[in-house]
Amino acid sequence: MRSYGIDRRTQDLDLWVARDVANAQAITRFMGQVENLPPLERLQQPNFKFTIGHPGRPDVDILTSVAGDPQFDICFGRSERRLIDGLRLPAINPSDLLLVKQTSAVKMEEDQHDLQLERADRQAAQRTAEKERRDIMLLNLYINNLAAPL
Repeated sequence: MRSYGIDRRTQDLDLWVARDVANAQAITRFMGQVENLPPLERLQQPNFKFTIGHPGRPDVDILTSVAGDPQFDICFGRSERRLIDGLRLPAINPSDLLLVKQTSAVKMEEDQHDLQLERADRQAAQRTAEKERRDIMLLNLYINNLAAPL
């Protein structure tokens, strides 16, 4: 969201990566200096999240799936190359990101009422749902401003 100029409180960076073998191998080589590196096969499975960083500092989350499990290749094909720290990098387009955020919000709202989950997990789901709803509002404003005539 920050690559589109949408300021948010979060300090982490989410990297959604393809699950193919070549990409998993490339990630493993790149992260060779990271302790507790995940097994190569985990990077090829859906719903895997690997966090790099320390508490109190910005983290990087490597995700093999995002909410709603859209097809990576399709979203990557629609991604936009954005200037991030002097590099042109692909970023999920705002419309695809909006769908991911909406799906995540619904899931988190369900989880916050799931009595089979621990209380702490329900509270975390509530906080995430609130964050996702704020993000949805900001993304809608961004998308609507793009569509508005000048």
